[in-house]
Amino acid sequence: MAEKHLNPFNISFGEEPNSVISRTAEFNDIVTVFESESAEAKVKLIVGPRGYGKTVLLNQVKEHFSKQPNWIVADLTQYSNMLEQLAGKIYENGKRKKLFVKAEFNFSFK
Repeated sequence: MAEKHLNPFNISFGEEPNSVISRTAEFNDIVTVFESESAEAKVKLIVGPRGYGKTVLLNQVKEHFSKQPNWIVADLTQYSNMLEQLAGKIYENGKRKKLFVKAEFNFSFK
């Protein structure tokens, strides 16, 4: 009987596989940029082939910032209005709910 080889590309989307290539440098770079007071643009583009670990890396970043008291992490999908989703996630978070009662928010993207 032939030996069965595990295909690393058959895991579920975003699921951490049995062996992971460390992305410590990439993780630290993202966290440093997002936490920097002086960063003008707090945006990172993560690209790579299927199975490269992009979603696993993003999940690690999400987990890191979810534990920070002054951060709100919001999962958004492309299938509905992202600004409405973002406003809803911020409102759902009790830490910022009072801001919606006292202030007006305007979101725009170029």
